[in-house]
Amino acid sequence: MDTVKSDNVILNTGEWQGSENTASLIRKQIVARWGEAEGKNYNPLKNCFTYKTWESKGFHVIKKEKALKSLSVLKIAKLDDRGKPNTDNVVTRRRLVNLFYIKQVEADKN
Repeated sequence: MDTVKSDNVILNTGEWQGSENTASLIRKQIVARWGEAEGKNYNPLKNCFTYKTWESKGFHVIKKEKALKSLSVLKIAKLDDRGKPNTDNVVTRRRLVNLFYIKQVEADKN
């Protein structure tokens, strides 16, 4: 798990940032596991999320399901003396992200 020093702040969220390269990479993994039809159903904004996001939506990942692998780019800035991000000196770092497709989750029983 990545850690960020307390005098740094991550500028972008963990949500999908709209990268077509990322979408293509995940789509290829979905096609390899479930076929072309599922590849066409893939929508990164509607049916493929991290474990934590699925939990927040009322779903859980099915036992023994293997995550789809993606890379995310984090933009990290140091905090200035006032505690505000210094956007003149931003560092980028890659982070492995585990995603789960809708076929790998079930709705929670309540």
